[in-house]
Amino acid sequence: MRHRWAATVIGAVSRLGMVAAFAVAPATEKTRVNIRTDLDRLPPPAVSLLEAANTRFHREDRVRRGDTIVSLLDRLGITERDALTFLRSDRQARKLAQYLRPGTIVTAEAGANGELHTLEVLRSGKDATLVIRRGDSGFLAHEEAVEFASRTVVAAGEIHGSLFAATDHAGIPDAVANQLIATLGSEIDFHRDLRKGDRFALIYETLTHRG
Repeated sequence: MRHRWAATVIGAVSRLGMVAAFAVAPATEKTRVNIRTDLDRLPPPAVSLLEAANTRFHREDRVRRGDTIVSLLDRLGITERDALTFLRSDRQARKLAQYLRPGTIVTAEAGANGELHTLEVLRSGKDATLVIRRGDSGFLAHEEAVEFASRTVVAAGEIHGSLFAATDHAGIPDAVANQLIATLGSEIDFHRDLRKGDRFALIYETLTHRG
């Protein structure tokens, strides 16, 4: 038994020695990798020109403070005088000036030469949009109901300063934060009871229109 254990220990030491010797063996010339750089000339990409008469561009912008109909149309790429004349003369289209409040979203579809095809203004606080569209016999203006997409959102945050600062950091809209205060205002004093490190979580629904 002594000889067997001795033979086993010697064999194990020998194998470890072989592994160690293999691991520290220096690299030879055959193990080096030669790197070569090849340059191939690629064919130029194919370029096709669009027909200007059939090209339309979709743009979206927000009304800025001090904007006029002319400045807004200019940013949207619309320079057609007939379109401006229609916006100033049509009874329904003249409402556009009333809806141009800062932050209002305006989308337009314009041609390559600045002609107007479609103009949509989302009314602030209303579930409707003013649509001005080019028809076969000229421009038409009317209001359309807005189709909203419903989405459920889960949000959570931690109080470090104020509640509104925490909800802003969590990406929660101010309208939802106001509803949170109105719902729990009888149970929690949001000015005195909140402490640094307090956590909150809520589930709310959002209604979106084209994102």
